[in-house]
Amino acid sequence: MKFAKELGVRRVFRYYLLGIATLIVIIYTLLLKEYFGRGLEQAMTVEMYFLAQDYDQRLAKDPEAELPSGLYVQSYRDWSAVPEPYQSRLDQSELVSANLEVLFRNEVSEPKAPGDIYFLFPFHLSNDEWLYITRHPTPGALQHDVRHQIWRIRVSQIILALAVILCVIILTHLFLVYVGRRVDRLAHWAHNLNLDTLTEKPPRMGFAEFSDIAEKLHSAFARLRTALQREKDFLRHASHELRTPIAVVRNNVELLQRRNPPEELTPSLARIERAAYGMQSMTETLLWLGREQREDAVRREEDLAAAIREQIDFHRYLLHSKQVSVTLDAPEQLATPMAITPWTIISANLIRNAFQHTAAGAVTVTLSETSLVVHNIDEEVDGPSEAAEREESNRIGLKLCQQIAEAMAWTLQIDRRPDGMRVELRFEEMGIK
Repeated sequence: MKFAKELGVRRVFRYYLLGIATLIVIIYTLLLKEYFGRGLEQAMTVEMYFLAQDYDQRLAKDPEAELPSGLYVQSYRDWSAVPEPYQSRLDQSELVSANLEVLFRNEVSEPKAPGDIYFLFPFHLSNDEWLYITRHPTPGALQHDVRHQIWRIRVSQIILALAVILCVIILTHLFLVYVGRRVDRLAHWAHNLNLDTLTEKPPRMGFAEFSDIAEKLHSAFARLRTALQREKDFLRHASHELRTPIAVVRNNVELLQRRNPPEELTPSLARIERAAYGMQSMTETLLWLGREQREDAVRREEDLAAAIREQIDFHRYLLHSKQVSVTLDAPEQLATPMAITPWTIISANLIRNAFQHTAAGAVTVTLSETSLVVHNIDEEVDGPSEAAEREESNRIGLKLCQQIAEAMAWTLQIDRRPDGMRVELRFEEMGIK
C-alpha cells in the first residue's frame, strides 16, 4: 500500500499558526465593525439626550423656549408633525423615553450612504409631554467627508489586519528557525549515531523533550550493541568449537582412505568427507562474517576461471545419478584483483545450491570480469509446494551470501522462478564495510 507523502512538522505548525492568526483577525475585524456601529449609536444617544435635557430645563423657565435644532437635527412636540418615514414605521405607543430608534431606508440591506439612516430620540418632558428629536443626514457638502472618513476607517482595518498577519508570520518563522536548529541538531546526531560512538554521552539538544529523545535513542543503541555483541560472540565461539571436531573427522577420513579400505566403504567415506567439507565451509563463512578485521578481504591477483572450475568439479558429486547438464561460460584464464576468500565462499554456495536443488535439467555458470551468474533450470519441479520447499532450503545459504556481498559492497541479485533460480553476483565495486 502506497501512502501519501507526509507533511513536515514545520509546515504543519506554520499553517496552524497562520490559520489561527487569520481567524483571530477576521473575528476581531467583525467585532470592530460591530462595536464601531454601537459606539456611533451610543454617541448619538448621548448627544440627543443632552439636547433634550437642556430643552427640558429651558422649557421649565420659558414655556416659549426654542426647540432643539442643529445640523440635520429637527425637534417636534407633536407626533403628527414628525416626518412620514418615522410615523409609518414606528408606533408612538411603543416608544420608550431616552431610547434611540434607528431606521434604515432599506430594511433588507445595510445603509451605504449617510442619507440611508434615520434617527429618532423620544424624550418624556417634565411637564408630562413628549419631545421627538430627529436626525437625518442628507446628501450635501459633508457627505463626501463622511464617506472619506468611513473609507479611511475601513482601510485602517485592512492595514491593521494585514500587519497582524505579517507579524504572526515573522514571529512564526523566527520560532520555527529557533526550533528547527535544534531539530536539525537532533537529526544530525541521530544520523551519526552508531556502535562506535556509543561511548560518548548524548549532547543537550536545547529542549528537554529533545534531550529525552536523544537519551532514549542512546539507550536503545546500547541495548542493540549488547545484543549484537552477544550474537557475534556466540557465532564466534560456536564456530571455533565446531572446527575441532570437523578437523578430526576429516583427518580420520583421510587416514582411512590411505589404508585402502574395502570397496563397499568408499562411498560412505566420500559422503562423510563431503559432509565435513560442507560443515567446514559453513563454519568458515560464519567466522569470516564475525571478524572485526578482515585482512583476507584485501584484493590480490587471482585466476577466477580456475577457481570456478575447481568449485564445479568439487561439487559434481551432488549431480550423481541426476540428468543434469552443466555449462560453463568462462574464459580459459581470468586473472583479476579479487578478495578471494569471500568470493570463494559465495561462488561455492551458489554452485552447491544449484547442483543440490536441480533434480533434472541444466545449470549454467557464466563468469566475466565483473560478474558471476549461476542459473539452474529444474525440469522436475512438482508444483508450487515443492518449489516453495526448495526455496526455503536455499534461504540460509543465500542469506549468508547476501551478508558477505553487502560487507564487500558487491551486488547479489536473486531472481526466483517457478522452474529454478538465477543468481547474479556483481563485484565491479570493491570495498569493505
